[in-house]
Amino acid sequence: MKRKKSFWGWGIAIFYSVFVAAILGFLFYSKTVNVDLVDEDYYEKDLAYQGIIDRMNRSGELETNVTVKQSADLITISFPTIASVEDITGAVRVLRPSEKDYDLLLPVELNDDYRMTIAKVNMIKGKWVVQIEWEADGKSYYFEEALMVY
Repeated sequence: MKRKKSFWGWGIAIFYSVFVAAILGFLFYSKTVNVDLVDEDYYEKDLAYQGIIDRMNRSGELETNVTVKQSADLITISFPTIASVEDITGAVRVLRPSEKDYDLLLPVELNDDYRMTIAKVNMIKGKWVVQIEWEADGKSYYFEEALMVY
């Protein structure tokens, strides 16, 4: 009577070999993925976030707040008329959360209608975050809005 051969030893060896190959493949793949942080100094900004909350609350108490609208080729930011155009200063950050190389940092430059326009020429389609920090009449304000660029 012939005895049937068992191949369970080979099965275990093949299973562990495939497992190790999958782990190594995942390790090499993870080294090629670009992982950008939104801010390099996120910890310091987190510690100072109460100041941003205060500026957001002050901004929310205004009769009209900042509005962000987009057309086919422009993003238009409308500011409240709480001071003269020349007295409103600050910065606008337009962030691409997935790719920081596309981020924009612009000074607040308003026209006579309290509006600022940003050309969408170099902006790729997808999610963007508009962060606006501005000062008027000696008070600082903050506004943030997510924007889907199409």
